[in-house]
Amino acid sequence: MLTDYSVGRLLKLTWSTPFHAGLTASTLLLVFYTLVIWLSSRSLEHLLDLIREDGAFVGAITLGFGVQIALFSYLRSGMHHVSRSATVVGASGSGTSTI
Repeated sequence: MLTDYSVGRLLKLTWSTPFHAGLTASTLLLVFYTLVIWLSSRSLEHLLDLIREDGAFVGAITLGFGVQIALFSYLRSGMHHVSRSATVVGASGSGTSTI
């Protein structure tokens, strides 16, 4: 049985590691893309055709987004060791976008 404490702990563990954060973000982006295409066309056949035709692009964008979120999560997790100045926060966001 899940209690409030165990659910909170599970969420904290999921988002505390950069790999899990990137994997979760990639999965959510792929689910969002699938829902938008399916709900806008109201056709499962159209969705499958789009995935067949543009699967490489969708996969690359999804993977890139996951890597970006993982890097951002990694940079943010190391921020407690340095001063939280605006320069450091700006540099972590800019560095993640650049990579």
